[in-house]
Amino acid sequence: MFFMKIGVIAIQGAVSEHVDALRRALAERGVDAEVVAIKHRGIVPACSGIVIPGGESTTLCRLLAREGIAEEIKAAAAKGVPILGTCAGLIVLAKEGDEQVEKTSQELLEIMDTKVNRNAFVLKSTGMLSGGSGILLRRNLKLKFSILLLPAYLSGLLEL
Repeated sequence: MFFMKIGVIAIQGAVSEHVDALRRALAERGVDAEVVAIKHRGIVPACSGIVIPGGESTTLCRLLAREGIAEEIKAAAAKGVPILGTCAGLIVLAKEGDEQVEKTSQELLEIMDTKVNRNAFVLKSTGMLSGGSGILLRRNLKLKFSILLLPAYLSGLLEL
């Protein structure tokens, strides 16, 4: 029997929200699995799935490298371990970045075939405002992307 262990990178960002959401999703589906917080190297290799939550991408990149977690995530990705990045976590996974990434000497994990434009703005319609109005949100725009497919055992669990 396969026992699932999902690791949430817990060095900076929206960690507790991701851990709570994963635990709820697993419990609601009756899946026997463990969700662990990853604060140092040595834990990633034992995980069957990894989540990199939002936060501040430059800080995340620096701490992942300093703690030795970045290389473990790259090795896990090379073995086909599914990885979910949300917000800043998606930036961290990208293969390419814009001038902001260069300016801050950000060391991206270069796992996902994505180019990010940090701190870009996009207009998002709320659907609730009259006259087709929208709100201006700060977003990280994907300029080039590929689709990552999650194995069936994770596809329904990672709905954050």
